[in-house]
Amino acid sequence: MNNFSKLLLSVLTILLIIIYLQNVSLKREIESLKNKIDGIQKSEMPTSSLGKKLSEKMLEEELKEEKLKEEVIFIGNSKTLKFHLPYCQWARRINPANKVYFKSREEALKRGYKPCKICNP
Repeated sequence: MNNFSKLLLSVLTILLIIIYLQNVSLKREIESLKNKIDGIQKSEMPTSSLGKKLSEKMLEEELKEEKLKEEVIFIGNSKTLKFHLPYCQWARRINPANKVYFKSREEALKRGYKPCKICNP
């Protein structure tokens, strides 16, 4: 082997060692992050009966809202008193606390809401 081949072999060996060490370091970092995530998830789990009841109530509320959304044709904003089609860009921007759901255009109009000028429900 000539000197150039020896030098090239040495450089490649060093590069392989560096790549291996980085891989090991990344695996350790990933394992550490997984452990942190598991710790966070366990700490968020309710441990008392009150915590379990609250979690069940929150889940129940979310399920009710999902069911309501399935029946909804229009979404209103209680701050602006305008109503939109569900896919309207402005409907998606409404703060969840200000969302009002309507099953019909007439219902929205009766409650004093005005139609959006963009989606024109």
